[in-house]
Amino acid sequence: MKKLKYIFLTLTFIILSCNYKKDKLKIKNNSTKDIYYHIILKYRDENTYYGPAVGGKIKPNTYDSPGIRGTILHEMNKNSYDKTLYIVYFNVKDRDYVYKNENTIIFNKNFYVDKYLIRELDSMDWIINYPRVNIIKNK
Repeated sequence: MKKLKYIFLTLTFIILSCNYKKDKLKIKNNSTKDIYYHIILKYRDENTYYGPAVGGKIKPNTYDSPGIRGTILHEMNKNSYDKTLYIVYFNVKDRDYVYKNENTIIFNKNFYVDKYLIRELDSMDWIINYPRVNIIKNK
């Protein structure tokens, strides 16, 4: 019985310590449709791209934050070659394709890709609006 208790406590600790948490990065969907997104970084000085966080689905006029074990800022500072965050937006039917092609997806013209440097994210308080809004007011 003690052995079973030990195994249960060990498994509980492992499961709880491996959980992803929401990052300070927030993406707001200002469109009228559900959107899906994936976060991509370029790995160090190699020609390799990877997804450091779990993206997801965002309903219209709501926010989502990617799930990550640390923080995106830490990943960008530690592992990102060009300190650039890429966000790929896609339809649910393309989800498998996006995840299987992380290394080339940001170059695929069939997908909408935003990119941000750390200083840009800081200036926006880490809140990204989709789609990007460029408003020019005439006076």
